[in-house]
Amino acid sequence: PQNDGPALRATTMVRIINAIRKQNTLVEADQIAIRDATEVLKKDLNFVEARWRDPSHDLWEEVLGDHFFTRVVQAEALRRASLLLRELGDDRHEAFARASTEIERTLDAFWDPAKGHFVPTLNLRGGMAKNADIDMSILMGALYRRSGPFSPTDDRVIATAKKLYETFKHDPAFWMNREDGLPGIKKVYGDFQLKRYIAVDPGLRYKGLVEGQADVAVAFGTDGEHSAYNLVLLKDDRGLFPPYQVAPVVRQQTLDANPKIRSA
Repeated sequence: PQNDGPALRATTMVRIINAIRKQNTLVEADQIAIRDATEVLKKDLNFVEARWRDPSHDLWEEVLGDHFFTRVVQAEALRRASLLLRELGDDRHEAFARASTEIERTLDAFWDPAKGHFVPTLNLRGGMAKNADIDMSILMGALYRRSGPFSPTDDRVIATAKKLYETFKHDPAFWMNREDGLPGIKKVYGDFQLKRYIAVDPGLRYKGLVEGQADVAVAFGTDGEHSAYNLVLLKDDRGLFPPYQVAPVVRQQTLDANPKIRSA
């Protein structure tokens, strides 16, 4: 599983509730929205509080372990929500605040002084091998922090950003070195040489195909551009790429109350 999801949704619920509460006059519909959003918020917070120590997959769905990004968004969600729940008079705010502090104490371990940057994952338990021990997810996590340690103004985050820049500067095409990238394709489907490889933002790859700037691009099977631009999606019939399958996560309490869900 990816355990960052509940924390990210909780952060969104906090923003929604705060936006509603800032209105000069709250009508009945506003009160209902706050109530319902708070219930969703607390369910997500309960999950984070109970499961943050569990290993999970990173936000790229590639590596199983303990991740800087996941820990940061979990700590921040609990912190922001605890402040809101205190204002709402909910006694759970203290427990969530303690959990946030506990998670934050683990974040310093991701700093590698010898390498001079944060590492994305600790306690690796499995997943895809990568050719680099630095990842954009570190900066993405830092963006959820408004100030202080682990925020974009933290000297260690700045050092990590510089290291990322240097890494991409000298090796912009990670796909050229990954086992599920070009080397794997050559190994499984036969050796060949690209006339040119262009590393671009994912949002530009289809634009390059349509405008004739490229003959082939790396894509996801669920991208809507395939049909929008009438593109041909090549089948990986030799199973090079690992599956990125979405799986439902159900609480045991819900499963016990609704056993038919198991076979659905």
